[in-house]
Amino acid sequence: MTGMSEWMQELSLLAAADFHGRRIVGALATSGADRMPHNRMVVLRQMDTFSNSIWTTTDARSEKAAQMLFNPFAELVVWAQTERTQFRVRGPVEVIGNGSGYQEMWAGLTDRDRAMFSWPMPGSPCVAGVKLIETVAANTPPAETFLVFVLRATEAEALELNEFPHRRRIWRKENDWKMERINP
Repeated sequence: MTGMSEWMQELSLLAAADFHGRRIVGALATSGADRMPHNRMVVLRQMDTFSNSIWTTTDARSEKAAQMLFNPFAELVVWAQTERTQFRVRGPVEVIGNGSGYQEMWAGLTDRDRAMFSWPMPGSPCVAGVKLIETVAANTPPAETFLVFVLRATEAEALELNEFPHRRRIWRKENDWKMERINP
């Protein structure tokens, strides 16, 4: 398939309509060595319409990073409140620690977001009196703790709750991203 897939086009339009230029957030579900589900909100840093991939960032010391190294598959859910639409995207995740797109992703973060990668290890106990860096300039080299996750979609699903009956559709890479209606 050449060009933007139908589902990516719909997700892009939905995000523009519902988030109005604000950061797009979604729930990223992973599983790790404990075989338990783990879910957290992430900022969608980039939606690559050519490769049908969604980019986000994380701290290399986080549980999320360890889970991705153990089981490099995830599902991302975006809820668009205004449109009452849920979008689910699943597939393998590539973990990038340098190379193409990495430097650009670092520079694209806010100064405050970049600063968080110099803070103490995520999930570790807080220590009173520790001075945290507040900002890091875009021209600063990426922190060693900075990672990029690229969710390379193999399946996408939309559930629209404004419709009656509700409308649920699925797109699969193995079917050349052809849309299939399924029961809600």
